[in-house]
Amino acid sequence: MEKIFLRLALVFCFFTSNSLAFAATSPLQQRAQEITFFFSAQPKGFEKVFAGGFLAAVPPAKLAEVFSDYFRRLGPCLGMEEGKQENFNFLFKEAKVPAKITLDSKEPGLVGGFWLGNPTSNSKSLGGVVEDFKKLPGKVSFSLRHIESKESKEMISLNPREELAIGSAFKLYLLGTLTDQIASGKRKWTDIVPLQEKSISLPSGILQAWPAGSPLTLYTLAGLMISISDNTATDHLLSLLGRQQVEKELKEMGHSAPNLNSPFLSTLEMFKLKGIPGEAEKFLATDEKGRRRFLDKEVAGLERSRIDFPKKPTHIADIEWFASADDLCSAMEALWRKSEKGPAQATRGILAINPGLKFDESKWSYVGYKGGSEPGVLNMTYLLHSRKGDWYLLSAGWNDPGAPLDEGRFFGLMQRIEELIP
Repeated sequence: MEKIFLRLALVFCFFTSNSLAFAATSPLQQRAQEITFFFSAQPKGFEKVFAGGFLAAVPPAKLAEVFSDYFRRLGPCLGMEEGKQENFNFLFKEAKVPAKITLDSKEPGLVGGFWLGNPTSNSKSLGGVVEDFKKLPGKVSFSLRHIESKESKEMISLNPREELAIGSAFKLYLLGTLTDQIASGKRKWTDIVPLQEKSISLPSGILQAWPAGSPLTLYTLAGLMISISDNTATDHLLSLLGRQQVEKELKEMGHSAPNLNSPFLSTLEMFKLKGIPGEAEKFLATDEKGRRRFLDKEVAGLERSRIDFPKKPTHIADIEWFASADDLCSAMEALWRKSEKGPAQATRGILAINPGLKFDESKWSYVGYKGGSEPGVLNMTYLLHSRKGDWYLLSAGWNDPGAPLDEGRFFGLMQRIEELIP
């Protein structure tokens, strides 16, 4: 399950209170050049480059772990290029890594602030990035579409109809169901829902720590569900909207195989099935009707305290929420159409609270996003509006039941796709 999805994995950041940006660039260039040599199997000598205050907060052992991890994934650093202000790119054979470096005010000439971002592919074309996606272990589903007046059309894809586990990206379908009811006048964003003990889930999110009875608006629940993937907000909306109504919405939002998600699980049900020994096997041993009865009669009564959610991929092929990249592009397109006018327009604001990755604001006037992750599962799905006036749909999912996912590598590929969209 997604923990908090502004998660830029392997992003490393620290700035001391003594950091100071210098007007002169040559000291920065010198330090940046010295930092290139730290990308190695056993980096050392940090005290010659980093200020004491920085090293007190980020010990050399931690720095060595970070630099050696980049080296393991990317190989040696081949050089660096300077951007605006204190921004740099460290250059590798197949990727570049953005960085920000500032010098310390109390120890002039030494680095007092340092940030490393996710590796971004050096591919020069969308097709080149697709080839990079093919190199990921496990299964990948990817689709980039351009919205035209009546329908969206594919620009480029890789296994776009491959149904994969999507983690918390399933919450787009709850948002679609709610948006329909807002548009029809059945509900209002300002409607109040009290927190109920039966629907309090586990993190990610914040509401699991709030007392039962706390009043929240539908807008707050939807905003938390999408922006920080709050599982308690999600389960309250699912309870309110109804499991079967959400299942119906999957087909209406263009899901090509909605029965894969029947019965549509709450997050707490997912935690219990995967985190309490023996429950998954009992759930899988029966048909859909039996599974619904099992959820209502047995799983609902299991104590949350018994849950020990696994740290490795578990049942990602049979107990999950499933969709292909094309399914999720269709879901985003449906949300785009549903939110064109009236009170439902607020849906676009909810999708834009957390963009997931930092996209170029000079290129994009709107970035709507929902992602999902749990061990072995990763998904990122976007609705993008360029300043030229074009709308795009972008979705990529990655599953590997056998090994942890290199999230930073995946994020870098998505970042490069964004950069290459015309």
